[in-house]
Amino acid sequence: MNGATNDSLKPSTDPSTDARARHGGRLDGFRSRLHKSLGVTCLVLLAASAAAADFDLADGSWSGASELLGIARARIGPERVALVAELDFDKLRPADGVLILHPETAPDIGALSEFMQAGGRVALLDDFGSSDLFLERFGIQRLGRPLEPAQRLRGDDDLPIAVPAPAPTPNGTTGSHPVVQAVDQLMLNHATSLSNPGLTPFLVVPSRVAGRDALVGVTGLVGREHPGRLLVVSDGSVVINTMLRYPGNRHFAEALSSYLVEDEGTTKRSGKLYLLSNRFSQRGTFGAGLDVGTRLRQRGERLFSMLHEGLPDALILALAAVAGLVVFGWARRNAWLHYARVRPHYLAPTPTLAQGGLAGRAAVLAAPSTHPTLALLELRASLLEGLSEHLRLHSGPSREALLHALQTRALSPDSLARVRSLLTELDAIESSFAAGQVANISNATVTRLHRYALDIFAELGDVSHREASS
Repeated sequence: MNGATNDSLKPSTDPSTDARARHGGRLDGFRSRLHKSLGVTCLVLLAASAAAADFDLADGSWSGASELLGIARARIGPERVALVAELDFDKLRPADGVLILHPETAPDIGALSEFMQAGGRVALLDDFGSSDLFLERFGIQRLGRPLEPAQRLRGDDDLPIAVPAPAPTPNGTTGSHPVVQAVDQLMLNHATSLSNPGLTPFLVVPSRVAGRDALVGVTGLVGREHPGRLLVVSDGSVVINTMLRYPGNRHFAEALSSYLVEDEGTTKRSGKLYLLSNRFSQRGTFGAGLDVGTRLRQRGERLFSMLHEGLPDALILALAAVAGLVVFGWARRNAWLHYARVRPHYLAPTPTLAQGGLAGRAAVLAAPSTHPTLALLELRASLLEGLSEHLRLHSGPSREALLHALQTRALSPDSLARVRSLLTELDAIESSFAAGQVANISNATVTRLHRYALDIFAELGDVSHREASS
């Protein structure tokens, strides 16, 4: 037992054994790398499947609509089928057809209406998308789901089965619309019902209750001279990949692809079929030669659509960019502003006009808004006060007493006459002011009278100097 155990623990000396061991190690490493690669691939595929949107015409999963694209190309030719993410109305012709599947963008009411009035054909397959306003334009309303459907898939009321509705034919009999002539049953998935008294029904969901059949497909002519056609089905799921395995749904997809671009009697249309789904953009205006009234109506309907459904993505981005630039410019301008330091009010000097004393009085009299009369009244008071002080008279002497005192001081007759004239003029100004009659006094008058007063004081000073010398 011990010998056998010891032999089994010894390293092998057989070269072939070592080669097999090395080969097995490389094989295990390869298997490990293969498992990792497969894991990454599965994660990528799962992420791509999760990222794909329902009703996507390029998606091959069960909820995509790539088979519808293949059916259309097989029926009318690949060169006549255009899968687009932007519908350019400038390029659209009356012979073309447009198929819109579950729109998340509100269809352009004005442009599509003009397109159909010129002879174009539009098919809208939608249950819960953004087509309410477009449907209302043609009097169509979306209601709740069909109630108590007579036929259901797997007994589920959310999977009702629709059948063609009888339609009148030109020879007076009843038949089916061309898109459902080869359809016995059409499988629906969470469909809504429609209400429209004006258009022609071509698909209904029979109910177990009499009188409750649900309308799920309507069609009608749009326009008068060269009418186009509108076809509406209240369920976009009828053409997804998983539903096209049912014969009725596949026949419907084939007939619809042909119907949107088929010839009109002997008229060869030879137009293209434009396929759109989910979110798409729209640009341009249908019909370069439209009259002004038609163009205004188109723009009004576009504005109405934007007010209810919101602005287009491109316009929102443009407005956001403009707003961002405005905010950036405002922030940049204010970030570099240098604000002057504000001095506190309690440190500000008191204005001269607000001061008291001689300085404040002088500032008031010198202010541009002060009337010259106040300056002359101040001159009169200063003159009387100065003369009384110079002549050593009691405060407020009479005019005659003042003139008598000046005469006794040997004032010249001319100077005495000038004093009398000055006092007379100043007394007249004071009397007018007291009576509320402000005289029209110029600055030259103020200067002249002020000069007279200075001359009088100068002469009195000379007299006093002579008396002191003698």
